Amino acid sequence: LLVLSIVQLFEYLVRTPLSMAFGDGVGGVMARTPTAWGSLGVLSSMQWRCVVITLAVSLGASREGSARWVPHVDADVFPDLFEGPEKTLSLKFNSEEIDAGSLRAIPRTEWEAVLVYAQCEILSAIESVTQNVSHWGIVQQNTFTEGLTGYLLSESSLFLSDTTLTLKTCGRTTPLAALEPILDLVVPSWRSKAVGGYLKYASFMRLGYMRPDEQLEPHTSWEQEVGHMEQYFVGEAVVLGSESTSLQHVYVASYLADGEDIDAVSFQVAFADLDTDESMLRYGGGASAHGAMLDPAPLATAWPALHSGSQVDATLDERFFEPIGYSSNAVSGKHYTTVHITPQPGCSYLSVETSMPLRGDARGQFVEGARSFCGAGTMVVTEVSIGQSGFQGAALDIPGYELRRRSQSVSRAFAVAHYHFERRAVGPMHQSTTPPPALQNKSLAVEVVAQPTTLASKVCDMSRTQREMRKSIDGGSDDHTEYFAACEVIHSR
Repeated sequence: LLVLSIVQLFEYLVRTPLSMAFGDGVGGVMARTPTAWGSLGVLSSMQWRCVVITLAVSLGASREGSARWVPHVDADVFPDLFEGPEKTLSLKFNSEEIDAGSLRAIPRTEWEAVLVYAQCEILSAIESVTQNVSHWGIVQQNTFTEGLTGYLLSESSLFLSDTTLTLKTCGRTTPLAALEPILDLVVPSWRSKAVGGYLKYASFMRLGYMRPDEQLEPHTSWEQEVGHMEQYFVGEAVVLGSESTSLQHVYVASYLADGEDIDAVSFQVAFADLDTDESMLRYGGGASAHGAMLDPAPLATAWPALHSGSQVDATLDERFFEPIGYSSNAVSGKHYTTVHITPQPGCSYLSVETSMPLRGDARGQFVEGARSFCGAGTMVVTEVSIGQSGFQGAALDIPGYELRRRSQSVSRAFAVAHYHFERRAVGPMHQSTTPPPALQNKSLAVEVVAQPTTLASKVCDMSRTQREMRKSIDGGSDDHTEYFAACEVIHSR
C-alpha cells in the first residue's frame, strides 16, 4: 500500500506539469501508458484523503516491528486518542508552615475544590498505616511516618503525606494550573514569605506528549511549563533522551539546606505500543468485561513480583474505567505504587511508578513485575531522586529488550536517569514474555522450564468458565482461547 501510494502520487506530480507545459504530447503518453494502477487523473479531495490515510496506516503497519515511542500522533488517523503519559507535580512543605498541621488533615472537599483547576476529580481514597519498610532484608532508615493518603482520580492519582504532595495526572489535565490554589490552601500566607521558608522542594516532570498541540495552558510546551514554575520558584530544568527514541522532562527547585538529605525518589516504568490483543482483553470494556472478570485486581496479582523480597503490606485501590482503561493505587507507610493503563491501539500506554527506595536487584525485579501487566514493544525507565543519596543510576539489563539510549543528569539538587528500551524480535511473532494472571502459579512456572511439552495439557485444566470467557471473546475460536498464554510462554522460551 505504501509503495502503491508513492507511485500514484509520483505519477500525478510528474504528469500534470508536463501536460500543462507540452500539452498532451508528453503528459498524455504517461496517461496512455499501461500500468498496474492505471491513470490517476486529477485527484479529488476524497482521493487525496484516501492517499493520506493509506500512507499513514501503511507507515503505522511498518512500525509494528520497530516498536518506537511515538512522540506525536496524527489526529486524523486516531481521532479518539487519549494522552496517557502523565504530568507529575510534587511539593514538599516545611511542616511548621502548613496551616492545617498536615496535608492529610485538610478535608477531602477542599482538595476536590483545588482539583477543579487541574480538571480532574477524586473517585476514591485509601489510607496507609505507620510501618517500617524494608527491602531485601535491608531496613531503610527514616521510614517511620504518620502514613499516606492515596486519592484515585478521574485522571490518575493524588498522594498526600503529612508534608508532601504528589499530583499525577494524564490526558488534557492542567496540574500546574492548580499550583497556586494548592499554595493558597496549604500556606495561605505564602506570598509574604521567602520560598525556602515554607518549601523544601518543588518538582515537575513528564515524558513527551503524543499530541502536544492539544494540551491546554500552561502545558502547551515545555518552555511554558518551566516558565510557569519559575513564576513561583527558582530551579533548573533538563530534558533527557532524544526525539528519535523518547524524551524525559524534569524541573526541580530545591530549597534543602546544605547537607540535608530526604527520602524522595521516583522509579517509573512506562510502556508504549502495547500488545493489542492482550491489552484490550485485560483492560478494555470496563469492570464487567471478560478481562476484568479473569483478573479483577491486576495490581494485587502483580504485587509480589513488583516488590519481591520486600516485607511490605499495602492497601490497594483498583478501578476499571468505562468504557476502557484501568488505574490503581497502593499505599504502604509513606510510600506509594501506582499503575495507569490506556489499552487502545494508536495511543496505548502503561505506567507503573513507585516512591519506594529500590536498591540492588529490587530495581530489576520491579521492572519485571511491571512487565506482567501487558506485553509491549517499547519500554522507558525513569529514575529520579531529590538530592543524590537515593539515586542508583546503574545500567539495567532487561531480558527480551535492547537498550537503545541511556541518559543521565546529576546535580546538587537532583539526579535523573532515563533508559529507552525496545523489544527484541524473538521469532516470527512478538509475544508477551509473561502469561496472563489467570495462568500465573508456581507449578505452571516450574513446568514451563522443565517440561514445556506438557504445558498445553496444563492450560486445558483451567476452569470451564475461564475457557468459555476466552472463547466468547474470540468469536468461538477455541484453539486460540485455550492456548493463548501457553503459546506466549513457550515462544518466549
